Amino acid sequence: TTASELKVPTTFNEMFLFNAAVMGFSSSIWMQFVLDQFDNIVTNVANSYRLQEECDVLTLVLAKHRGPIKLPEFKAVML
Repeated sequence: TTASELKVPTTFNEMFLFNAAVMGFSSSIWMQFVLDQFDNIVTNVANSYRLQEECDVLTLVLAKHRGPIKLPEFKAVML
């Protein structure tokens, strides 16, 4: 593999997915759910009511997920 063939992550989502893959968490479906909602959560952090709504949406989406949700894995990918 040459340097010209490597794609360097340039967005938050790309970097998150890159980190998840490197750490062996790329098969964690629930992390994609969190990533999908993350922009809405961060964008609305100054509006506590809207932030609560976005967190509630994420909670409902994660509640539908069948399988384990290991939050320390998400934290590790974010660091």
